[in-house]
Amino acid sequence: MKPLFSIITCSIDPQKYAAFCQNTRTLFADTAEWILVERPASLAQGYQTGLARAKGEYLIFCHDDISLVDPQIPAYLEQDLLALDLVGVAGTSRLVDGHWISAGFPYLHGQILHVKPEGYLYTQFGCGADPPLVTGIQALDGVFFACRRALAESIPFDSQHFDGFHLYDLDFSFSAFIAGYQLGVDQRLGLIHQSGGRYDQNWRKYRLRFERIHRNRLAPGVPALNYWKNKTYNGLDEAEATLCRASQTKRVRFKKHEVRLARGAETWQKTDVHALAKEPCDFVIAEPSTTISLLLQVAAADAVFLIHGNFDPQSYWQLNAHQWTDCQPVAAVPNHLLIQRRSMDAKPTFP
Repeated sequence: MKPLFSIITCSIDPQKYAAFCQNTRTLFADTAEWILVERPASLAQGYQTGLARAKGEYLIFCHDDISLVDPQIPAYLEQDLLALDLVGVAGTSRLVDGHWISAGFPYLHGQILHVKPEGYLYTQFGCGADPPLVTGIQALDGVFFACRRALAESIPFDSQHFDGFHLYDLDFSFSAFIAGYQLGVDQRLGLIHQSGGRYDQNWRKYRLRFERIHRNRLAPGVPALNYWKNKTYNGLDEAEATLCRASQTKRVRFKKHEVRLARGAETWQKTDVHALAKEPCDFVIAEPSTTISLLLQVAAADAVFLIHGNFDPQSYWQLNAHQWTDCQPVAAVPNHLLIQRRSMDAKPTFP
């Protein structure tokens, strides 16, 4: 019988791949086939080799050092791929350069759990504001994504330009977006990744190559401030529980600080900043017409963060000079803006 899913994985470690198969076979059982490509010259080449052998209607491309948490993942994937062409665990709805997280909040989506020496690092890019399935995605992280066969056959992995182990995923998913395919991120596809990636000189080489190829298609503007929810757990059970319930969460914790977000049906909505002092929270959406003067008044009350889309970096330094307490008007905010309280542990930085 023809399998519904083809799970295509490249690996150089038999023990690691055996553990991966043991985990995924409990979920997919007889609905899938497992295709191993051993020691490929590049992941792009390996995935093309696996695609040639695949018989499934839906194709899963993923790393060999992951384990899937939710037993309903096969059902979620089947549901997603009835509506979309390509779906993954994390990605961006606005690609500005060769590092997909550079777009910043609120353009980052998904969640993942990384195994670190200090514990299990949980990252939620949507900060609790996203629905379980986010559409309108432009590019995906390559740790795990699934697509319809027709997409993979029409958009090949580019092994000529990406002849190593980096940026093949961004090129494949962004090329699909450019070609008009529909991409999404499903927060319910909770997985544990045994590594956090390696952003070395080799990665930077392929990032620059990607940006040269796609420079006329990337979203305009400078990269945004990075902000997403991180938390480290000592125990795997608690970390997995967070991963499974996150898609239902509307209020989440960032260290000791609470996040509240106003979410509209299609766009980010304005929140009444004057009411926030009565109900403190860390994040609120500010509309473009909001003045820095008004933002500083709210920040001086130690009530909120005000979160950005992208804005002129000079505005950030103007606010920094005022230390969030001077309420004298400075300028109108050209886009959304972020203000940070001095007491916050994690400082947002420009990439």
